[in-house]
Amino acid sequence: MAGIWYCAEVICNEAPGYGSYRFSLDSAVGGWDPSVVLGLFTWSDALAYHNQEIDIEFARWSTSANLNAQYVVQPYDTAGNMVRFNQPGATRTLHTFTWRGDSVAFSSLDRDTGALISSWRYSGGDVPVFAGPNPRMNLWLFQGRAPASGKAVEVVIGRFEHVPLV
Repeated sequence: MAGIWYCAEVICNEAPGYGSYRFSLDSAVGGWDPSVVLGLFTWSDALAYHNQEIDIEFARWSTSANLNAQYVVQPYDTAGNMVRFNQPGATRTLHTFTWRGDSVAFSSLDRDTGALISSWRYSGGDVPVFAGPNPRMNLWLFQGRAPASGKAVEVVIGRFEHVPLV
């Protein structure tokens, strides 16, 4: 329908637990409109745990001057629970978080050059406990604002995998 925007979310049926969550992107995500958000994350529908997300997000949160990516261990507004970085225009990237009982280690790589884009290790008091969260990916519009260009946005996720801790 004209004038109506639709967004998408993919939800894994399984809750794989601690380990490495790897998202291989086959499209550039660095130059999107400031209202577009891509989330790569874990989420539990259990009310007691739904706020214990681990997130890799690509967004400017409607402010063009913002850096366009972040790693987050929720709650995001607790000091030290979020690191923002700039995601360049690389087309083939790998974004990973390795979740352990006492830490979450994030990294982003350019798959063509092997160059490290960003990394961060979180070991603060909000490391989520494993309580059945499943991996999810969503592409959405911050505050429901359509892209200023009026053009559709696409992301290609070439592969998702979970590698259990050994």
